[in-house]
Amino acid sequence: MLHLPALVLDKQMEKVVRAMNQIGIVARGLFGEASDASGSIFQISNQQTLGESETVIIRRIEDVIRVVISHEWKARIRLFQGNAVKMFDRIGRAYGVLRGGHLISSSEAMNLLSMMRLASDVHMLPVQVRDSVDRLIMEMQPAHMQIGSGKTLAPGERDEMRADLMRRTFEEIPHPDPSKLSFEDSGIDSGSSVDDVKADEE
Repeated sequence: MLHLPALVLDKQMEKVVRAMNQIGIVARGLFGEASDASGSIFQISNQQTLGESETVIIRRIEDVIRVVISHEWKARIRLFQGNAVKMFDRIGRAYGVLRGGHLISSSEAMNLLSMMRLASDVHMLPVQVRDSVDRLIMEMQPAHMQIGSGKTLAPGERDEMRADLMRRTFEEIPHPDPSKLSFEDSGIDSGSSVDDVKADEE
């Protein structure tokens, strides 16, 4: 499972998916076949099986994942270095809705939480926030909310309950801090410029 918000925002994901398909690797949404990639979360799996050993398949998937993660971090650097204020605004707005919204659909919540996970990855939020986000992604799904309430909920009731869950969680989470932005987890030289990143890809 890969979280690839920068490739989606940078409109590179379609190109990445096509390249993977050419070598027998497929990217699906969080919930598998026919699901959309809400929250920029993708499942990466092998499509080719005939005549290949399990070891070869696993190695290919691992190699592809390493390359995709590298491209995702390069896209993050491009987005933040290219227009930092726009990215800070996008993250800040997402936090504001999660902290103060009263009606949030599941698809909106997925996209808002994706921004919080990205903020945590680049150290604008504490790294522990990733665990909270991952938990919320499961807890706020319609089926989980139905079970948790013990009754059948109308869509509007779920949206209200989901927003309440988000508010209660984000009351304990500080506002994203742009001054703490860091790419130290990228594996890419922190001094790399956008030009360096583009040159690497050419």
